[in-house]
Amino acid sequence: MKAVSLSLAQLSPDEDSLWFLLNTSVLALTLIYKMPQVYNVVSTRSSRGISMPSLVLEFISYSVEMVYQSAMDYPFETYFEICLMWAQDVILLYVVLDERHLIGTNLIVPFLIYSVCFVSIYNYWLPDIIMYTLIVSTTPGLIVSKSAQLLKILRDRDAGTVSPQTWGMLAYMAGARVLTTAFVTKDLPMFLNNSSAMVLNISITISVLYFNSLKARRRRTRPI
Repeated sequence: MKAVSLSLAQLSPDEDSLWFLLNTSVLALTLIYKMPQVYNVVSTRSSRGISMPSLVLEFISYSVEMVYQSAMDYPFETYFEICLMWAQDVILLYVVLDERHLIGTNLIVPFLIYSVCFVSIYNYWLPDIIMYTLIVSTTPGLIVSKSAQLLKILRDRDAGTVSPQTWGMLAYMAGARVLTTAFVTKDLPMFLNNSSAMVLNISITISVLYFNSLKARRRRTRPI
């Protein structure tokens, strides 16, 4: 697979300023974006409303994106937040699994499979066609992941402990990456990935806010 090396010096002054602003804001949000969701689960001791399939698929998608972009030798500034998002997904996944009493020896085999795949992609042990197929597959994987969370909220008509702050920040970060992908890497699979993420993140945020508002109105109008 041919490595791609992009120079930020090729950008115009306006594009360079926009690139810097977006990357700075994304970095700031990436440092904290999953903390509201982690706090909700820990403080309430409940992960109600959080879709486990959605969380696992998101974690896998971030893993593939991270190692793919590193293998493609893209500027670290264009995917640094994915590394932080991956790390925070590790924390959230652990918290949710622990709250649901799912941590045990049953996770050894999935962990080993994940580790082997991760190392294989990072070290170019896989053929080019498989590497490209994996990154392309993150788009439908991402859609399924976020759709699963959205459908769970709509089906239950209850957001549970799902954090609107987390999903709102995710919507902004995906939107920022739509622009930086268009300006810098010009990578079509990543552009489609980020565009899909932005639309679905906005939909989930609106759904959580709506059902939380509906629940609050019902509590206020409930007879004493």
